[in-house]
Amino acid sequence: MAKFSTGLLLGAAAGTVYGLLTAKRTGRQTQQALADYVTGVADGTTAVTASVTHLKQASQQLRHTLSADLAPAMAGIEDAVNDFQFQTQPQLTQIGEHLDRIDAAVSDLSPDDPQV
Repeated sequence: MAKFSTGLLLGAAAGTVYGLLTAKRTGRQTQQALADYVTGVADGTTAVTASVTHLKQASQQLRHTLSADLAPAMAGIEDAVNDFQFQTQPQLTQIGEHLDRIDAAVSDLSPDDPQV
């Protein structure tokens, strides 16, 4: 991908320079057009560099925020889940016992003879 991008940029630059040099303009007009083009590229490069710097700073801030806020929140959630499991375990055990008794009672009521 990097080779393609580099080739694309070099091709665009070469095409632009060729177009400027072969255009029917005076030398001064061609020089001014080329100077404007180079200035535009330089300004674009500066803008991209500033954007990358801003993105890096935002990424670092996000990482800091996540480490400061997410870890304690996850610990709180884990504690709440563990507490819930601890509190509901006796009820779940009782429900399991009731289901076993119901199953046994249904088995006692069912006839052993499959012809009924």
